Amino acid sequence: MFITLNRWGTALLCAGLVLPSLGWSEDTVTTDRFIINYLPTLGAMSVSHQIEHQSLITQSAENLTGLDLKHARTLATGADVLISKQSMTLEAAQLYAATLEALPGVASVEPDIPIHPHTLAPSDTLYSQQSYLFAPKTNYLSAINATAAWSITKGTASTVVGVIDTGVTEHPDLNPNIIGHHAATSGYDFISSASIARDNDARDSDPTDQGTLDTTGWHGTHVAGLIAASQNGQGISGVSPQSTLLNVRVMGANGGYTSDLIDAVYWAIGEPVLNAPTNQNPARILNLSLGGRSTICSPTLQKALDTAQSKGVVVVVAAGNAAIPVSQQMPANCEHVIVVGAADANGQLASFSNRGGGVDLLAPGVDILATYNTGYDSPSTATYLSMTGTSMSTALVSGISALMLAANPNLTNGQLAPESIPALIESKLKQSTRPFSFGTQALCTHQCGAGLADAFNAVRAVSTAPTVVVKTSEALSEKTVTLDASASSDDVYNTQGLTYHWEQISGETVVLSHSYQAKVSFKAPSRPQTLSFKLTVTDDVGLSASTEISVSIKTATTPTPTVPTTPISTPSTPAHTTPPSTPPVILSTSPEPIIPTPAPTQANPVASEVVAAPTPSTHQSSGGGGSSSWLILSLLLALVYVRRATNFCT
Repeated sequence: MFITLNRWGTALLCAGLVLPSLGWSEDTVTTDRFIINYLPTLGAMSVSHQIEHQSLITQSAENLTGLDLKHARTLATGADVLISKQSMTLEAAQLYAATLEALPGVASVEPDIPIHPHTLAPSDTLYSQQSYLFAPKTNYLSAINATAAWSITKGTASTVVGVIDTGVTEHPDLNPNIIGHHAATSGYDFISSASIARDNDARDSDPTDQGTLDTTGWHGTHVAGLIAASQNGQGISGVSPQSTLLNVRVMGANGGYTSDLIDAVYWAIGEPVLNAPTNQNPARILNLSLGGRSTICSPTLQKALDTAQSKGVVVVVAAGNAAIPVSQQMPANCEHVIVVGAADANGQLASFSNRGGGVDLLAPGVDILATYNTGYDSPSTATYLSMTGTSMSTALVSGISALMLAANPNLTNGQLAPESIPALIESKLKQSTRPFSFGTQALCTHQCGAGLADAFNAVRAVSTAPTVVVKTSEALSEKTVTLDASASSDDVYNTQGLTYHWEQISGETVVLSHSYQAKVSFKAPSRPQTLSFKLTVTDDVGLSASTEISVSIKTATTPTPTVPTTPISTPSTPAHTTPPSTPPVILSTSPEPIIPTPAPTQANPVASEVVAAPTPSTHQSSGGGGSSSWLILSLLLALVYVRRATNFCT
């Protein structure tokens, strides 16, 4: 069962792990730490004043709570971490935190929640192939189709993926792609407790995994291999085998703490952290295959994630392994993260995976083969092993995200607003998913996210330029002409988010209405001519396609007005009546007769075509009469001439 207490949950999702040093059990979680956030009115302080303030706040906190406290460190945010000699449940810690918020200058206080890897006990069977990377088949419906995506990209070394985890070990499949090409130089160790770190010196520059003394051993090594193990003719391949791995260690023996995770996030994205060297290789993607039980996201951690989002960093988070609502899992219940649940080989929601509206998509998470180590309490020989959990699912989606960034330089070169990148990646990942298998569809309604992750579809979603389609209305002089590009589309996963730019490149200048919308119009010039326009369509990931459109303006046809004339007749000859089948003929009073010219036949205009304008005629009739009309006309003219000649002679 799970106990809900005040604003904070009381249980820690630890994927079935035994956590004696942190007092973990299925129902309760203990902590001995608090994060103290201050009001901005305190301002910047000198080092001596900081030490004095830390001592004062610690003493005041002891007096207020009766706890035996000591100052542990200051976080990148300026918050202080206080440690109590007495461990307590999160319920008790929350009560103490509420009391500490009464201290002068304090904005908020929160318990420092323990975090742990999201991995179930590893399988003892070494698989000879990575079916989860292949195209989906009947025996592996949830496979992510990475091999097809490699026809477009295998990643790039400039895409750095930060693996915030237990650290890594030396491994021939990892060394080619990790920072410095050795585990000891591949990042930083942010574990602040020497007993948890198991390396005798707590925080240091060596993120090598020292072993966790439980079933999550070599978790970081496994996760890193899933993301970017190199294709070097041996072992396995990661999803993005040419990306770079930055390793940031926050968990050791029996897990770690949120306060260490907060500093790790800041450092991984290139932000300064007290007493830590500057990170020369900031991450574009953060993989958080970890979590702790809490019904709300740590406000201090959320600030770190907000900073990551503002810098364009994609954060991928495990949903957790307790088959409970993901809203009870941190950081899966934080903002600006992509939450990944686990699917089994049948394309169904894995029985252990957390679920709910906060899950964004599923990826394989059962018996996933990757890099490992044979050691127990210290690193030994590089090997491979299959593990199960949403941690594995998360690593696969981080690898897909790395392929996406590599496939479209616009996502990293500053052309797009950095803060928009994480949401774009999330959107494209979700739009490009495949449907759940039949057995999961009903179960997964509002529970499992958008669908099953597909690497090939996701890469195409960010690397396919728009298709431009333009329809043109009839183009008549001095009339309104419409150019309509609303049928243009982005990739097959998204027809929204297109922007348009129309410009005229030749012909008599016209005024375009709404030149940044799909449909524009203009008034055609009075004289026949050809106008040329250029349309550029850009999608939401910065890819563009252009086309040129030529519009031929023709003269608008208008009826010729009838000129009244006096009928010509003689006393002996009745006036001639035109047969109904023949249009009336108007005779000019000029000395010489004028032969009317039939107007050219005009077809009905078609909206999608531009019709060339005909040469205008000087004289037009209201219609044609065929050969019989010309015969009758000739006889009439002869008769008029004879009559005139006769009258003249008399």
